[in-house]
Amino acid sequence: MSSSLASAKRRRAGIQSTQQPNPVAPAAAPAAVAPAAPTNGRMSLPQLLNNLESRLKAVEIAKPETAPEVPLSFTVTDPETGTERKMSLSDYMTDMDNKFFMLAEEITSIKDIVVKLQSFTMEVNKTLMEERVRILSDVPENIKITKDDVEEKEETTFVKGSEI
Repeated sequence: MSSSLASAKRRRAGIQSTQQPNPVAPAAAPAAVAPAAPTNGRMSLPQLLNNLESRLKAVEIAKPETAPEVPLSFTVTDPETGTERKMSLSDYMTDMDNKFFMLAEEITSIKDIVVKLQSFTMEVNKTLMEERVRILSDVPENIKITKDDVEEKEETTFVKGSEI
């Protein structure tokens, strides 16, 4: 148990033991390996670069040859005709881009129409308000309503208990 405690202390202190475990080498890795690192665990810059270069070469050699890329294609149903057709990814993206710009233009035109409608409504309201003010200012102030006028009005508005 004391040897496990001692090795744990060495790991925590950053001290490398002289006995290193043997790494499992992949089957496709080349036989040439960079020179062994010094026992203190540090490599010089040229050693580190050589080590990285050898690892990259090993990965490139082990990489299997890939088949040429096949462009992606979609089966798209045309909403107007209902027919199906194949489209490549670039054609599909171009089509979607065109549709997006068409929608953006339509939204902009609807916005302009709403603004015009709002200004027209405001002008009509202003005209109606001015007309109301003009009519009310023309009414003479000495109008007197008599009781006979009110009774006459009531008789004309009610026929057989219902309102006209």
